[in-house]
Amino acid sequence: MTRLLHQLPDVSEQLGVGKSTVYALIAEGQLMAVKIGRRTLVPHEELERYVRGLKESAGGRTDPTAVVSGDVA
Repeated sequence: MTRLLHQLPDVSEQLGVGKSTVYALIAEGQLMAVKIGRRTLVPHEELERYVRGLKESAGGRTDPTAVVSGDVA
């Protein structure tokens, strides 16, 4: 069963970035978080939305290692 809300260390691990990057994404409004008490959590749907947006901004490429070849002098 998929969790509905993820703790920030889990978000960091799932995205493959550091915790400070996750905090920056939230502060910049790129990743929406909710508060329950003192805990900051990211909804699962929000993680999916963020990753979809990354794919779309990459021009629909699904292979993150793909590079456009060109002449290098």
